Amino acid sequence: MSSSGTGGTTPTAPAIPAGIHPLTQVDATANTGYFEDPLPIHLAQTAGSYIPSIAGTTHQVLTCTTLASGCYSSSAITITTGAALMAQLPANTKLNGYQNNNIYQDNAGNWQMATTVTVNNPAANPNGLPWNVILHASPVSGSATSSAGVPLAWSSDALLIGSFTNQENANYDGKYLEDSGKLYLIYSRRLQDSPSAQDGIVAQLMTSAQQVDSSSPTTLLAPENNSDGGYKSELFDCASASNQFKLIETGNITVVNGKYAMAYSTGSFETPCYKVGIAWSDTLTGQYKKILQADTSNVWQNPSPEPEVLYLIQAQQSAWPNYVNSSVQGPGVPSLVQYPAGTWYLYFAGYDPSVPLDSGMFNPKLRQPYFMRLNVAIPANATVAGTSNSDLAGWISAATQ
Repeated sequence: MSSSGTGGTTPTAPAIPAGIHPLTQVDATANTGYFEDPLPIHLAQTAGSYIPSIAGTTHQVLTCTTLASGCYSSSAITITTGAALMAQLPANTKLNGYQNNNIYQDNAGNWQMATTVTVNNPAANPNGLPWNVILHASPVSGSATSSAGVPLAWSSDALLIGSFTNQENANYDGKYLEDSGKLYLIYSRRLQDSPSAQDGIVAQLMTSAQQVDSSSPTTLLAPENNSDGGYKSELFDCASASNQFKLIETGNITVVNGKYAMAYSTGSFETPCYKVGIAWSDTLTGQYKKILQADTSNVWQNPSPEPEVLYLIQAQQSAWPNYVNSSVQGPGVPSLVQYPAGTWYLYFAGYDPSVPLDSGMFNPKLRQPYFMRLNVAIPANATVAGTSNSDLAGWISAATQ
């Protein structure tokens, strides 16, 4: 079992009030404090004994020594493509835009990174459309570290998911997770192309951090695909009638009181559709169970009223529970973090309420990281399979005092 975070401070109960708080201090004039895809860094250390450092698409590591609003400061990181990996690239093929840089210290104390990069291979795609692959990266020998000990210089050295010669959709946001002595890579994968495209979260067993096992990935969480088209809340394009693409992404799994909780996003990260859900499972690779609630007023405009997803936070529908638009827009890329042990928070990205829309889209460079204290109430001896939706909704909720 694993939890996310890094740091090294002595656990004390922080006096964090209820509500949504920024993790960094944003200076819009200086263009500082923004951060894309914040992902807490796992340490080979007892869960809950450290304040999490954060990595992500922004090429920085964020570190905090005393948990409070705006406490995180940044250290720049670099990622280069190693010579051995460069030698594997077909002629005229380029790797661009390292993103989803998920730094992980395994339980043996070794540093790993799973990172997403775009491939541009003109021979495979003469139209010039790139696609994603997931790579492994290692710390550069002698690299400087952040104040929390996280390496700041990295070099990619192995292809994990995808191909340099064949275009594949999705394949991004890989992250390591150890469970019961096995190592997995959790990532976003294309699940189907027709009748409409769908992306979901899968788990791939690994033989090592640099080597994928020969087994097929296991689907953990997918968009609903019932007879009337599934949940409209999961549409990528804000309930568009023309674009029926659905995705569930950024699945970050944490063990909470013995249960596997996946914090995930759905919708487009550049729009008000982006929102945060929690799905539960009794095992790591079991099918994860979304939390549903009756939508008798048909807020989500399904063909007929039906149960819909009860999101932990969302800023799309004012008539649906947990609407947070006055505090943050487009919340997503969520993770569950505990510090100290037994005190839980939601870490996520979003847009300040003052950030404007341009033709229905936000500028993703203006995302910033936030956190919110949670209430956790999981009954002893309960199972996910045996718990109703109404009871499951109470297992994790936003703290109110």
